Amino acid sequence: MCKRLVYSCVNVLPMKWIFIEDNFIDKLIAEKICSQHGVQALFYEDPAEAILAAQQLLPDVVLLDQFLPGANCMEVLHQLKAHALLKYIPVYILSAGCTGTAEEEALQAGAVQWLMKPFNRDYLHLISKKLHGNRAAGHETVALAD
Repeated sequence: MCKRLVYSCVNVLPMKWIFIEDNFIDKLIAEKICSQHGVQALFYEDPAEAILAAQQLLPDVVLLDQFLPGANCMEVLHQLKAHALLKYIPVYILSAGCTGTAEEEALQAGAVQWLMKPFNRDYLHLISKKLHGNRAAGHETVALAD
């Protein structure tokens, strides 16, 4: 009963997600889906700005585009995971495609999962459900079931 009460309280907290994404269409899709489901989506094209914002806002999740102009996805992931305040925030990689090597490297560097674009409602629901469940159970990382 106590656990159910904690779970209920956790579910009413607003979710805050940071997207590090440069593609206009992908941002529109993600913004629409998130707004329809009460998730505050914050978008950054510049990874340095996103990392500074994450330090201040401590989002529930970071969704990181694999291909950003002038930035290396793996370097951004390493910076997020090296920061004391950010290292436990789940990071998902968004990509239009991947090689098994890139996905393996990202997972070894601390990404929770590799998600194929475009962002969709299934991703939102699964990530939200896992986040709520893990918050209630005291866990820090979230992975989608395959």
